[in-house]
Amino acid sequence: VGIGSPDYRGKGYGTEAMRLILRFAFGELNLHRLQLTVFSYNERAIRLYERMGFQREGVFRECLLRDGQRHNMMLYGLLAREWRAAPSSE
Repeated sequence: VGIGSPDYRGKGYGTEAMRLILRFAFGELNLHRLQLTVFSYNERAIRLYERMGFQREGVFRECLLRDGQRHNMMLYGLLAREWRAAPSSE
């Protein structure tokens, strides 16, 4: 989920989009598991994913070189039963 314009960040659009995606993935497609990767500098996205119930499962250390700095890429996963048990699934 990417909100390009800073004017539209922090208004809940990303949260709502992720909620809809998860509802469709687990409710309509009947998927068992979702996973995603996120770079360590993207703290806002990490907070969102963790709030939605994703759990960090691994780290690809120093995976990205950006502006002269190395960044980790983290792997997150969410199982359908975990999503259904979370308050954010409503």
